[in-house]
Amino acid sequence: MLTEIKALIAKPGLSNILKKNSPAKPAVKTLQQLLFELGYGEELRWKDFGADGDFGGATVTAVRAFAARNGLDSDGESVDREVAEAIVLRYETVADVRNVQTLSDAGTAETRLSRGSGDKESVQSLQRLLHAQGFATELNWDTFGADGDYGDSTVAAVAAFGRREGLTTDGEKVDAVLCERLLGRFTSFLGADWKTVASATPAGSSSPRPAAPTATSTPLARGPVRRRSSQSQYQRLYPVIDRTVDKIEREFDNHRFTERSHEIPGDEGPLHFVEVIKKDNDASYFYHEEVDKKQIVLHFTAGQIRGDIITLTTRDLKISTLFVVGRDGTAYKLFPNSKFWSYHLGRGAIGGNKRLSSASVGIEISNWGPLREDGIGGLVTFEQGHWYCTLDQTDAYVKVSRPYRGAIYFASMTDEQYEGLILILRYLTRTFDIPTDFLPAGRRDQLFPSHQAARDFQGITCHTNYRDSGKWDFCEEAFDWERVIAGLRADTFEPELTQTGTRSWLGGPEPITEAEATEAIRGMHAGDQDPDQYGEDGPEVDI
Repeated sequence: MLTEIKALIAKPGLSNILKKNSPAKPAVKTLQQLLFELGYGEELRWKDFGADGDFGGATVTAVRAFAARNGLDSDGESVDREVAEAIVLRYETVADVRNVQTLSDAGTAETRLSRGSGDKESVQSLQRLLHAQGFATELNWDTFGADGDYGDSTVAAVAAFGRREGLTTDGEKVDAVLCERLLGRFTSFLGADWKTVASATPAGSSSPRPAAPTATSTPLARGPVRRRSSQSQYQRLYPVIDRTVDKIEREFDNHRFTERSHEIPGDEGPLHFVEVIKKDNDASYFYHEEVDKKQIVLHFTAGQIRGDIITLTTRDLKISTLFVVGRDGTAYKLFPNSKFWSYHLGRGAIGGNKRLSSASVGIEISNWGPLREDGIGGLVTFEQGHWYCTLDQTDAYVKVSRPYRGAIYFASMTDEQYEGLILILRYLTRTFDIPTDFLPAGRRDQLFPSHQAARDFQGITCHTNYRDSGKWDFCEEAFDWERVIAGLRADTFEPELTQTGTRSWLGGPEPITEAEATEAIRGMHAGDQDPDQYGEDGPEVDI
């Protein structure tokens, strides 16, 4: 199939061959088979039609969905060279992604993907995925390629990937968190059915599994495929799954999402949120210990909503936050009780990681954070190098007047996120009597001067007030603190934009109390609930 589609790409007038109602049925059939393997079976109505060679409404929907997930402009009516090349690039790694995902789902990644592993096929998949992520030098690719030997070169590549992701690892093995991060660099561009293609094949149809790429295959482009459009990456690609609960749940295998609301004391409208509970009854990623709160700490995720939620609900990790705010303003509540806690400040935090992680509420905002120029008129994420937007898409980023911790460009927060955040802050401060105080202007992104100053402060802060190395959230000039302060302190606040895709401000489910929400975890797997298990400095990995 790849040979056929690559031959088509080389021809002029590709969009006149792969287009709606095209008579070129063999070419269309190849396109449909590729899209099916990439997880777009539902859009293709695969169980009804299979690869029938008819470029009709279902194929239009599938092409359009693929383009949207990959940051490309397409109405789906035809396939141009850019979309076709993106399909090829994604297809070349999907078999390896499935192999590693299978290990992750079975909980065996750490043993099968480790130094000296005898699982040659799985190690080859790992090596090809690391190569596609740009670690050819560390893998010594020209010499070894994907040889299936988890030796020094693979150790170096895994360690380099971990450093890029802000994870602590020596590269000797691929643990659950690192495995999810690696998979997340590929799965976000695939359709919802990518893991279940084998069971979705209709009778009489055939859809061969993709062959794993060879050691000389062209690496997959990092991040979304380059395109030029009037809309930025944060507007088009990343909000697509945080719109409605039913769409969200289709993207997750092990999470259940339920619309809930809490009353905001003194406000006419409630705080709407989406309750996140893991289907395997796992409630081990936070401590079921009620601690009085005196601070609220804002973070950004440097990611997108699917990877954010998976990472923050990792079994037994105890590194998470109470809320995650999606790009459409949706509040995802990860702990049923707002007084429960998990580590979120990280080792070396001023004031103490355990002491202040437990006494504060962590809020993650889904956002890519610092950006850098790519040298050809665009911006990419600062560390991973994922393409984000063009420099003329000024609504997508903020350029600060002087570098902040090495960066001068920062991804914009959406208007919906500001509104969603304000509603969360109004709920938390009024429910738990947290002062609506902020650090003075000019110091809102600066470190606390001492442990005691951090411990004494009561109000709203951000992660950069506690940590220096590798932390950017939030550069004061790139974040509209005054908007947040005004909305929080206003006598009344009526959102104009927040969560319009799922509910109205005053409508939705009847409010529940914190105690009622806490009942949701009764009998669930709690893991190690000893708050002293990691000591004051907390686990090795931080967010």
